[in-house]
Amino acid sequence: MPILIVDNRTIKFQLKDYFEAIKLLKHSAKKYPFKEIFLYNGYYSGLDGNNAEFSFSEIQLSKETEGVLRKNIESGQFKLGENDVLYY
Repeated sequence: MPILIVDNRTIKFQLKDYFEAIKLLKHSAKKYPFKEIFLYNGYYSGLDGNNAEFSFSEIQLSKETEGVLRKNIESGQFKLGENDVLYY
């Protein structure tokens, strides 16, 4: 099964709109024919691609990916931050 990455191409967004989009996508995710679904936000500020900032918000994860993430969190390889946000 394919994986879908939704690229947020807006220059900026209201946080309220972001959370509403996540809620809508998660609510409808089981209807989509994708194994995994992510919302991508990001940019880079240099011609060489340095100074990049980006995030992937999961809408739907496969059991395999969820297991790998859980294993890496439990082992301490990945650290959860505020509100259980994964930073690495």
